[in-house]
Amino acid sequence: MNRKTLRRALHVLGLLVLLGSMVFIALRWSSMPDQIPTHFNAAGRIDGWNGKPAVIVLPIIGLAVYGLVCFVGALPANLWNTPSDRPVRNTETARLLIAVMALAVAVSFAYMTVCSVLCVPLGRWFLPVFIAGLSLPFVGFLIASL
Repeated sequence: MNRKTLRRALHVLGLLVLLGSMVFIALRWSSMPDQIPTHFNAAGRIDGWNGKPAVIVLPIIGLAVYGLVCFVGALPANLWNTPSDRPVRNTETARLLIAVMALAVAVSFAYMTVCSVLCVPLGRWFLPVFIAGLSLPFVGFLIASL
């Protein structure tokens, strides 16, 4: 599978994950309590509650962030600051990195949405895993582009 095909597959997967979280909200709407968790602290514990309609905000923010990350990945190659000895390869590597990071964002927002709907904490490993999900691909792709 070439990089462009893989990148497109990652983008589609991220979009499906976010849309799946919206479907999850719709399927669970009638069984959700009137107050749901809307904020979590760094330890993953619930520290804010709001009315049931507030659960819609998470997937909307997730889609907005996901769309912004995907937009950056679609910018023309002449706007990318990649080493000039291999500009095409490094631009494609950077675009693949952005697709991986977009997927990490989508999965994170979907997970937060599911936790809110189920009224459960994120867990203390959420923040470290989220940070690793964004930084480890960055380090790996940085090494690959050198």
